[in-house]
Amino acid sequence: MGGRRRSAADADAHGRQLARKVGEEIRGARLAAGLSQRAVARAAKISQPRLSHIERGLTACSSFAELSVVARTVGLRLTLACHPVGDALRDSAQRRLIEALVARAHPGVRWRVEVPIPLPGDLRAVDAVLVAGGIDIAVEAWTRLDDLQAQLRSSQLKRRDIGARRLVLLVADTPHNRRVISAASLTLAATMPLQTRAVLAALGSGRDPGGDGVVVLRIPPA
Repeated sequence: MGGRRRSAADADAHGRQLARKVGEEIRGARLAAGLSQRAVARAAKISQPRLSHIERGLTACSSFAELSVVARTVGLRLTLACHPVGDALRDSAQRRLIEALVARAHPGVRWRVEVPIPLPGDLRAVDAVLVAGGIDIAVEAWTRLDDLQAQLRSSQLKRRDIGARRLVLLVADTPHNRRVISAASLTLAATMPLQTRAVLAALGSGRDPGGDGVVVLRIPPA
């Protein structure tokens, strides 16, 4: 549990840092526009002390809606995005799925998990990168397929940005996922032509699969 407590503490510190950053940007925009706290607070329909707290980053109880209104009042637009950083609680099944793939690979196949995208400020990471036959293979593991086109596009962008030659979509073997794959068979055939057997045969002998593909495997029990 120590790792989880550290993660929670890190997340709390990051949240406070973001609150301070938002507050500083709101204050800077207000001053640049020549507006008083009283004028901005009145326009945003909040109290002046409340605005003062926001500008100082003391916004633990602020809603995103409130921050968005205050930001818009001083000519800013609040944006919010989440980026995977690995080792989240949800990653347990994904990790077991990746380990099931590696267990089918030749012992000479090297692999790493949660490989960060090497671009400044980019918080994305590829779930795993395998090296077989001297070729980097990006592996994106999905326990559930929801919007397959969006998931495929996200995976392809990660493959491009990490510089891998191949991409493998590693999908948990569930009835739902098989239905999604079947419904998108024509799209997948054009972009991910290799199927489970071909990819596993290549990795099992330590070879480059020769193309991108979809691998469907059962998730081992925890």
